[in-house]
Amino acid sequence: MSSKQNAIVAPQPLAVEEGAKVLMRGGNAIDAAVTCAFVQGILDPQMCGIGGYALLSFYSAAEQRFIAIDGPALAGAKVTEDMWADRVIRPNPDGWGYFLQGRVNDAGYSSICTPGWVKTMATMLERWGTISWAEALAPAARIAEDGFVVTDRMATRWQRKAKYPEATELLDYIRLNAEASRVYLKEDGSPYALGDLLRNPDYANTLRHLGERGAEDFYTGELAARMSADLAANDSFVTAADLATYQLREAMAVSGTYRGYRVDSTTAPHGGPTLIAILN
Repeated sequence: MSSKQNAIVAPQPLAVEEGAKVLMRGGNAIDAAVTCAFVQGILDPQMCGIGGYALLSFYSAAEQRFIAIDGPALAGAKVTEDMWADRVIRPNPDGWGYFLQGRVNDAGYSSICTPGWVKTMATMLERWGTISWAEALAPAARIAEDGFVVTDRMATRWQRKAKYPEATELLDYIRLNAEASRVYLKEDGSPYALGDLLRNPDYANTLRHLGERGAEDFYTGELAARMSADLAANDSFVTAADLATYQLREAMAVSGTYRGYRVDSTTAPHGGPTLIAILN
């Protein structure tokens, strides 16, 4: 969605529409971005959601500076440097780490990191937004409860084959977890197809819970306690203390130019330096 005043970009059109509604009601860019992101987490669970990481980068006209907030996914406290040294098969040719025996670094509870997504979204709204936390989560909760039509993007990704034999396919991730299978697979074990209606009422309940209790509940409250118990029962490296002590950080900026314009982005390990190099 775009106009002379604003533009919203996201992979899923419905997420863009919900962000646009926020702007039309008088919300600002941060309000729209957070709302859009939560909806995107429902519509594109293969790519994003409350269990992941987030990076915010924008220019603040009020502060007259570029701001970047980094909410990375961090390794849990139980991780050690050499714990998988004897499991290495080979480096990933694409540069994304290593292929390990049992895919322990890529799938299942042993691959889970401490998520920064929720805290990043909450910080965005608290510092620069105008709508409430509950308002930002409401559209995503509604869509998760009512259901949405599976798009070609989602259906295609579910069926995509891995590039390398050691790599994990998307359906493998789902089938490794009973709850994920219950939500994202049909009763016969097959994935949802283009045009199917997919509902996720449990996700809706979680979002409403967060809307009522606040984002901190994800890290130190009832939701954190339930997640920590599940992680511990399944030998995850993430602990209750990891959640409770999680902190965001302000990311370093890198600047360049493009056709006479200044371009600000975030430095490594994010893609800012590469982006600026490509532009030039």
